[in-house]
Amino acid sequence: MTSISRVSYSMRSNGSSPANNRVFFFVALLLLVTGCEREQLHHRQLIAFGTIVSLQFSGVDADAADQATTALETEYRRLEIDWYPWARDSSGELVRLNAAIRDGRPFELSEQLQTLIVRAAEIEIASEGRFNAATGALTRAWGLHDLENPPTSKPDSSLLQSLVNSNLTLENLADTNRNPLIEVDLGGIAKGAVLRLSAEKLRVLGIGNAIVDLGGDLIVLGRIGDRSAVIGIRGPDTDRALATLDVEDGEAVMTSGDYERFIEFDGKRYPHIIDPRNGQPVLHASSATVVHADPLLADAAATALIVGGIDEFDDVCRALGLKYAMLTSATGDQRLTSGMAERVEWTRQ
Repeated sequence: MTSISRVSYSMRSNGSSPANNRVFFFVALLLLVTGCEREQLHHRQLIAFGTIVSLQFSGVDADAADQATTALETEYRRLEIDWYPWARDSSGELVRLNAAIRDGRPFELSEQLQTLIVRAAEIEIASEGRFNAATGALTRAWGLHDLENPPTSKPDSSLLQSLVNSNLTLENLADTNRNPLIEVDLGGIAKGAVLRLSAEKLRVLGIGNAIVDLGGDLIVLGRIGDRSAVIGIRGPDTDRALATLDVEDGEAVMTSGDYERFIEFDGKRYPHIIDPRNGQPVLHASSATVVHADPLLADAAATALIVGGIDEFDDVCRALGLKYAMLTSATGDQRLTSGMAERVEWTRQ
């Protein structure tokens, strides 16, 4: 029976090398920890979800750091399978869900995945469809689900319009006659979910001071040494930190951008973020950063801000209750909430 009342393409390798991802970690969201001389820090790294996961522990010994790293990696390996919708086999839970939707069969979900999909549906409604995790068919139509084998031509416009008009929405999953074209892709919210699960796991293990960085998106627990964590934020077209930001206990910093995952046709770049309202890749915005105590909301909100663009920045922030958000347009224009403007410290160029 049905039990419903994007991890997706962004959670798997896109052909970029670990070296490139390492540059993104140290530059795009550059950890600038200071004042930690009196307390030992332990750094660990692992590869998961097609990117480098960087872990930093404070106030614990090396054995505890190793045990925590092993526990997180075990969880990540399971999620890599269960939350990835594009696998060619049927081993993952999300693959099986999408197959059931396509075939019109009943399905049961684990409590964990059901909770995540329900949360995604709530944010879809609140964002007025700017964030929509039911539009995997659009991603597949553009060939953005498999960047290791990029498409050679753009999709037919009539196909895209047909998908847009077919009511691809997570709300429809609960309907008796649900839309078989729905393809759930949690890429716009899964990183946030992984960070929340990581924080919960670390707290269960008794670790209260740590940073988990998932390819540039991160969550902070406690403090690092004797002060808050400080990160640097770079713009999409520079390797320099443009601003720094103090991040407090329990806060996540999530960024969506058009500069890492894209396809090209006739010399024109088409980013991986698609506007669910018209089926087209978003060309008007470069990056969005959101700071929030709810990493799932922050993750999805960053995508919604990209889709909405500069003109809809205030509407998205109001609809999702965002206090700390920043958006950079494709032409370099920036919008910040008043709260974000008060927190960032711009660096000298």
